[in-house]
Amino acid sequence: MLSPKLYYMLYRYHSRHRIISGLPPGISAETINAICVEQLGGEIQDVAHVPLSVWKPDSVFRLLITTVRGNQGSLIFKQIQPEASDNGGEMSSVVGRSGTSEFVLYSHASEPLRRFLPAVYFCQEIVPGERYQFVFEDLRPRFRPMLNDVGEFARIVSQLRTLHEALRPLQGQFQSARVVFPIADEFADRLEKIRRILDRYDKQYGSHPISAILSAWSRISAVAIDEDFYQHWPQCLIHNDMGLPNVHVDTRNPLILKFIDWEDAGIGPPHMDLAGLLKNQDPDVETKVLEQYSRVDPSLSYTEHMRLYTWCQFNRSLIDTAFHAERQILSTSPRDWVWGYIEASATHLLHSYERLVNQFRHP
Repeated sequence: MLSPKLYYMLYRYHSRHRIISGLPPGISAETINAICVEQLGGEIQDVAHVPLSVWKPDSVFRLLITTVRGNQGSLIFKQIQPEASDNGGEMSSVVGRSGTSEFVLYSHASEPLRRFLPAVYFCQEIVPGERYQFVFEDLRPRFRPMLNDVGEFARIVSQLRTLHEALRPLQGQFQSARVVFPIADEFADRLEKIRRILDRYDKQYGSHPISAILSAWSRISAVAIDEDFYQHWPQCLIHNDMGLPNVHVDTRNPLILKFIDWEDAGIGPPHMDLAGLLKNQDPDVETKVLEQYSRVDPSLSYTEHMRLYTWCQFNRSLIDTAFHAERQILSTSPRDWVWGYIEASATHLLHSYERLVNQFRHP
């Protein structure tokens, strides 16, 4: 593993075209200076920042710091605030992302949960329900994003139930928060917003899998709110955006994990985190991971686990497809790689739907 000093030097070199001198807007020099005195052993002599978010360039930054004593290090600064009106759209009311969940979690985390989180040096609610600021430890270089690998999935799944148990004491704090998948009328309203987005995307760009989704929309939307799939789910507090970039693995001990980006945390089935982890994976990978998860959690049979997971994957794919489709529609410079992601998510949605209807729907 690279030493922090060597990593810092290499990162500055490879990011030199993206480095911006000074602090990003929104955070005070006094706040960062106080953190540097405590964590880096001296006051700031020089600071620069690098935007880290593809979708929200004003939200997450790596701060590159040199102290008056010559110490070098980095911190992560994150701010959550309402998106500008021209970047909002209907999915903003579908996915949430107000920041309340992340603030509640970081400000009330118990010791068993903190082992799964980065160290938090600053956590403040600026405008209740709307604007929040955080300063975290930089997990690099000790930690790396998880790999797209069956063995890596197996290690994550082996600790997923422990993570959900560590989240349980916070469940009361989230009872008034958004349930991940609201039911009946409330979710039906969200489904109509999703349909409008997909219809607009298909008319603007053309997409075979999205056309197929729209052609079967009445049946697909019925499955999304079918009580037979969700009324008996085991509920707990979940991450709800457990994609590969949000899971970090210790380079010295791969059983030590850190989970970041908790903006979407809420109450729902634990299988929703499995769905995020296995997003767009091949069926054989899903089968292997679900077999292990059913051993970790024997409260349900393998078939019951697979049924609930498939429904969660179906809904996860539905929201992902609409979210990225709307981003492309609203973007002044659509990103080439997102086209393929939308197609893959829409195709995965159709496969999950067919599986639910043909294998898991009760007569």
